[in-house]
Amino acid sequence: MKLRLSLVTLAIISSVVCLLFSAKYPTGPNTVSFDKPEELLLSIGYMIILALPCLILAAFNHIIPRIISAIIQLLAMLLWGALSVLMLFFPVFPLAIVCFITALILLISAIVTLSVNGSRQT
Repeated sequence: MKLRLSLVTLAIISSVVCLLFSAKYPTGPNTVSFDKPEELLLSIGYMIILALPCLILAAFNHIIPRIISAIIQLLAMLLWGALSVLMLFFPVFPLAIVCFITALILLISAIVTLSVNGSRQT
């Protein structure tokens, strides 16, 4: 269970780091930037609140909540992966790399959430 929770927590942290990178390299006037700190904090808060169900569901040892958590993580992985592909068309390669790393962390977290068994038979 520690491995599942630590990987989901790492995925949440990498998503926040990815959001901070996107604030550092804004692609337009309507994107998140450090010039508007209240919108940046609101975006970080929304991201953490949306990721909390994955963290809570990964804590259970039953397979059904873990499957739901993995599905949510895989959907987030698809979004970050699509964002990394889109960022390749803009001249913002550090953001594309960070989005790709976040997508990889989410994929690994979803696989570990599904594969690691919580009950030990002794």
